[in-house]
Amino acid sequence: MADSEAGDLMIAVRDAAHAIDQVFERPGVAVWQNNGTAAHQAIPHLHFHVAGTLPGGGTDFGEVAESSVEETDEIGRQLTSSVPARSAVHRVVEPRLARSGGA
Repeated sequence: MADSEAGDLMIAVRDAAHAIDQVFERPGVAVWQNNGTAAHQAIPHLHFHVAGTLPGGGTDFGEVAESSVEETDEIGRQLTSSVPARSAVHRVVEPRLARSGGA
């Protein structure tokens, strides 16, 4: 990954954290990575988890039901409305929503 891409990625992570805070009014936001086979990746790749924390703190949500594509697209719409237009998040999320008919 080029330095410029890494910079864009971190800006997108920051913007996603801000959007989660704005839209869902969580008490905090957690950001983490699980990379490599030792971290249980079947196909090694780079990604970040960005999640609002629980009212008591932490991110142990227990078993979480799988959401439909429609539900996740709606979450994407809510979050992208709170992300600055310059963000790399828009380059990733908006094309995905357009393909699904959500944008």
